[in-house]
Amino acid sequence: MPLVSIIVPVYNVEKYLNKCIDSVLCQTFTDFECILVNDDSPDNCPQICDEYAKIDDRIKVIHKKQNEGSPQARKTGLDLAMGEYILYIDSDDWIEPDMVEKMYSKAKNTDCDMVISGMFKSTDFEHVRSFSPEIHGKIPIIKKILMYSSFSPSVCNKLIKRKIYMKVIFPIRHYIDDRVITIQTVFFSQSINYINEYLYHYRKNPQSICESSEQINKNIDEYHNFLIIVDFLAGNELISKLEPELVFRINTIKLSFIINKNLRKLSYNIFSELYPQSTENIFKKKNKLNFFKRFLLFSAIKKLPFLYIIIDTCNMLGLFIRTLYRLFIPEKARKYIWGIRIKKNKELKIIINGDFLCRRLTGIERYAYEICNRIDKLSTKGEVAIVIPSFVQDIPDYQNFEIIRLERKSKSNIRWQMLTLQGFLLAHRKFTILEFGNTCLPLTPGIVFLHDIYCEFFPNDFISPRDKFTRLYSRLQYRMITRLAKEIVTVSQYSKNEISKTFTVNPAKISVIYSSADHMRDIHADHSVFEQFPILTEKPFFFYLGSLSKRKNISWILEYAAKHSDTIFALSGASLSTVKVNELDKEITSNVILLGYLDDGKVKALMEKCRAFILPSYYEGFGLTPLEALSCGTKIIVAKAASLPEIYENTAHYIDPFNTDVDLDELLKQPVDGPDEILERYCYDTSAEQVYKLIKDYST
Repeated sequence: MPLVSIIVPVYNVEKYLNKCIDSVLCQTFTDFECILVNDDSPDNCPQICDEYAKIDDRIKVIHKKQNEGSPQARKTGLDLAMGEYILYIDSDDWIEPDMVEKMYSKAKNTDCDMVISGMFKSTDFEHVRSFSPEIHGKIPIIKKILMYSSFSPSVCNKLIKRKIYMKVIFPIRHYIDDRVITIQTVFFSQSINYINEYLYHYRKNPQSICESSEQINKNIDEYHNFLIIVDFLAGNELISKLEPELVFRINTIKLSFIINKNLRKLSYNIFSELYPQSTENIFKKKNKLNFFKRFLLFSAIKKLPFLYIIIDTCNMLGLFIRTLYRLFIPEKARKYIWGIRIKKNKELKIIINGDFLCRRLTGIERYAYEICNRIDKLSTKGEVAIVIPSFVQDIPDYQNFEIIRLERKSKSNIRWQMLTLQGFLLAHRKFTILEFGNTCLPLTPGIVFLHDIYCEFFPNDFISPRDKFTRLYSRLQYRMITRLAKEIVTVSQYSKNEISKTFTVNPAKISVIYSSADHMRDIHADHSVFEQFPILTEKPFFFYLGSLSKRKNISWILEYAAKHSDTIFALSGASLSTVKVNELDKEITSNVILLGYLDDGKVKALMEKCRAFILPSYYEGFGLTPLEALSCGTKIIVAKAASLPEIYENTAHYIDPFNTDVDLDELLKQPVDGPDEILERYCYDTSAEQVYKLIKDYST
């Protein structure tokens, strides 16, 4: 009998299925069975499943005669499973090679019923970390799940004993089915443990059932699945312990039926079917809904639909008034500002915008992260504060920074900066903001890093309406920074000259503080990447790392690869939401390997092994990745453009970013200088001291 059963429901994922199954078969833990449940998929998934079953006898395939949805497919796989533990994987996702080994070892060593890991929310080129905070106790966890809070309800990042799953009622409807299942498994588990590693890759696939379903179907599924949740909680006498959260969530579901015109006729039925107690004494009972939402529910109970427009208008008016209040009422007029009260501290002068902690560490985010870690050590306690969105979990262990959390309800970075952060600073006018991310707050300008002015020079790179909006907003920011910022910091002499010349800025106002690759010393190479991509061990390859935006000039690599079929290129990076390289949407030659986003350990392993690192970008403010490659002892090939000749001088081999008529093999034979002088010149400790001195000078 296998120790672990891995169950994969399969439906309409022909494009992604191979990657999913391959990630299972390359596990370092081998005592498992993999059950592929073909849920009557209309594409080639059934044939792919059968082919894998012929290759590896650990794979079992179940072909269902009709499509019943992911929850029932999971149940079908569970009925056949023999393992002590169950791991579910969605068929368009994939897992890290050591996921099963680490989770099983944790489960056995701690004798627990459930082990939870972090996960990446991924596309082919982008991975955003998501980790459930360590919450202990069944009731606190279920409360978080009911509130759609920070605890991930997914079944896929959890290794759970089969005997626990055998007690679970699997829903028929798809939307929020994971919440239905996880609430039950949490209740039945006697002990739950966490692994603080990101081992599961959840693919944000717009064609998936959950993503592509219309909102009206999601509302109906949510309603039916909450009927199961209410019955389960009532049957286990949990209602009284969870009533505030349950009432809030159910009333929110009811509100969605009221607001949606296509569902309003059904709303009168769900009031009586779905926990009718939730709307009893709606104004008297304490719950988490605001007055306007309670009033909207009341109007639906009394069947007064003519009030909808009035109530919606009042709600919008209230939001507008609250926004004005937050923006313009001075600190002396109210005791608390946005739920945060700053301690009286005469030493506190500078506040850092810490929203870079929301994103993966590349480019600007890496620079900000490393500089802040060092400024924390240079500063005295309470001298500097860092403001971060409230949902951020992975915060460095700052010893001297004061940490201020502000609520960030919207995913919009613009709203966070222009409303939340600026409103906070307006209420605390004695502070100056240090902004690392090319952004100036017009009403509270401070010290701003302007890394480059790419959007000013390449209008043809911005084609779609969204691209053009990005360019328009960036150009507006350039002008605000150059006119309003107290001090401007950039990362190369080239960028300084371009900013000064383009916007007629006094050069004395612009400081140059370089980036560095010092962080590579602390990264351990992870050679498991070659198990994922064995072709990289068979032939020498050129490696590219960076975003896949147009200015990075991936087109140069693709064009060169098309001409030289025997030259292997490995590309790793994340596509931006805008200005993506169009060529990546087309067929590319087989000698170009798209690796997706990789963690730092795998990147270092590739840099150490590659024949050379290549960056054909035609515009860079600094260009960090070749410096990282140099620190790994790797040869670098960069474009002779923008800041790159300034930064890398004679340590690089240079190419024309607009001409692929070059022989890279011959180019690498040309002599270049060693990297030691360059690596010593660009040092985070020196850069942090310069930033800190700038802060101190400005504060005094």
